[in-house]
Amino acid sequence: MEAVAVAAEGAEAGAAENPTLELGPAAQEPDGSVAPLPPSFVDAAVQTVLRADASVQYEAPATLADSEEVQQQLSSTVLSDFLGRAVPVCEQALQQNELADALKDEFAGLAEDDAADGSASGLADRVAVHQSFTDVLYSKGRALPAVQWHPVRKGVMAVACAELLNLSERAHQPLRVSQAAPTGILVWDYRDPTHPEAVLQAPSDVFAFAFNPAQPQWVAAGCLGGQVALWNLDELVQQREQAAKLQMPAGSHSSGSGRDGPAGADEGIPFLKASVLQPAFMSTLDASHQACITDLIWLPGLTATRDSRLEPSSGLGECNLFATTAMDGRGLVWDMRIHSGGRRRNRPTATEDDVVEWKPVLSLVLQGGSRPLTCSRLCLDSKPSSTIRLLLGSLEGEVVAVDANIRAVDTSRTHNTVGYATTSFGRVRWLGYSPFFDDLLLAVADSGFTIWQDQGGELRQQPLFESRYSEVLYSTGCWSPTKPGVVLLGRLDGKVEIWDLLDRVHMPVVVAAITPAAILSLAFSPGPSGTAAGRSSVHQVLAVADAAGVLHVVDLPRTLRRRGHGEVKGMAALVQRELGRLTYIQERQAARAKLLKGQQPRRHASVQLASGGPGSLGASMGDQQADGTQVSPGQQAELAYQQLEQEWRVKLGLATAPIPA
Repeated sequence: MEAVAVAAEGAEAGAAENPTLELGPAAQEPDGSVAPLPPSFVDAAVQTVLRADASVQYEAPATLADSEEVQQQLSSTVLSDFLGRAVPVCEQALQQNELADALKDEFAGLAEDDAADGSASGLADRVAVHQSFTDVLYSKGRALPAVQWHPVRKGVMAVACAELLNLSERAHQPLRVSQAAPTGILVWDYRDPTHPEAVLQAPSDVFAFAFNPAQPQWVAAGCLGGQVALWNLDELVQQREQAAKLQMPAGSHSSGSGRDGPAGADEGIPFLKASVLQPAFMSTLDASHQACITDLIWLPGLTATRDSRLEPSSGLGECNLFATTAMDGRGLVWDMRIHSGGRRRNRPTATEDDVVEWKPVLSLVLQGGSRPLTCSRLCLDSKPSSTIRLLLGSLEGEVVAVDANIRAVDTSRTHNTVGYATTSFGRVRWLGYSPFFDDLLLAVADSGFTIWQDQGGELRQQPLFESRYSEVLYSTGCWSPTKPGVVLLGRLDGKVEIWDLLDRVHMPVVVAAITPAAILSLAFSPGPSGTAAGRSSVHQVLAVADAAGVLHVVDLPRTLRRRGHGEVKGMAALVQRELGRLTYIQERQAARAKLLKGQQPRRHASVQLASGGPGSLGASMGDQQADGTQVSPGQQAELAYQQLEQEWRVKLGLATAPIPA
């Protein structure tokens, strides 16, 4: 009710007269009406005209070959001159189209060259992993301490596998000869990153191996137990041929064979598995090393005589000997032409009736200082010389030169060591000569690397170049095969350092992250190295093996693998500059030693005066003066201070006589 009353009052208020509102004549409303007109429609239609059927025919012109006009044009000198000028140009253009890439970016290399001058981050981004290889059964969770490319087959590489065990675990675990997942060497083909081509089975973990450079079908390896194994890869071809005859893939087995088959597979369904190859020959335990073999190298161009000496072989391109080293202080030289029944065979073949005892042909006694040398790395001095020398690195950071024939010449010697030098960076992780300079030796240690100069078979006591101490430990390294001043180092944090000594010597130019695990080995793909590589951009890739069982193939940018103008001369100038620095230091040390030797008698007399000898300042000190008067405590303190000052002046070489009282 209240709402209705309010509405009524509002209506009455709206009907009241407004005295301020005045309406003129124009504001009056006229009477009228508006009505819309109905729309009008027009009927119309559109129709296309029908097309008429038609045909077009080309009428060939009449033959003009017999006409006089055509004959005149063909025989004219103007046409012949034009064709004579145009045909060579067209042929050259066609040849260029076949030989040159029309879509190639000619300025693509300028960015890499600019980055090499100052932008290290740009180079690090271009050091990329191109491919990775791992196998769940054979290499996952195992360390890969050694990697090497096949010398002949392109894209084929091999890697050694070892268990990740510490010293106490290995001491309580016996050597396993047969196991579900055999240990040894995996052979990988670049075309298949998930399935190894073959597994070279070994009696224990392999820490060093190498392909024979002259006969790549032979592979020699050193094992954890000190034995040496030899495989013949030609047996893999025989296995594939036999498998092809049986219409079965090589190395295939039934799925119901435990770890060999995938879980849940149907019975009788074969699957592809790597072929397992047993060693063709194994060394005897008594004749092998007594510790783990740490390095193995082939000795091309050398042969062993009957009196246990090494000499150059007469056969061109022969390679039958290899050397091994271990932590037992010995170096052994082996001949792959196995002895059997007192006869030496041309190649290592044996039957079931043969009893082959493979023993080394030469044993080297290695000594570092006055104790046996615990060797970690080995390399051959390939310079032409009358002596056969080997260079070795030890766990204590020593670099030792060994003469293989010195004990045969001098029977009074008890070891083969002829040169000795030490580094301050710890264990030697890698050792090798430069592919450009045969007298530069690179030694990579735990905390840094050094470059030594080999002068006439003797190592300098001081290194030619010594890097800074590294915050992260190094594990391996190598020279660049195409650039004389580039050194690559693998670190335990999974990164690769690339040093260019011609650019900067205080720090690496690139630090690239490759893997989260520790890097254990580096190897460049085969190709021309040293001066034979020329200045062409040889596309050589880098194989990186880590401690997680993964093998990585890394592609380096062109600026890190293409040699520039004058780099060889620049490296030679750097070597001469460092030699001059070392010569100056040696001369100053000799002059300083001579000067100190001349001052030694006078220093001896000064020391006697300061120590209280006859006539010294200390002899005049006492509680009483010469006239018998008592010396005060202040005077005694002053005399003691003067005596102490005199002693220090004599020690520092600032005075040779006592200060007068």
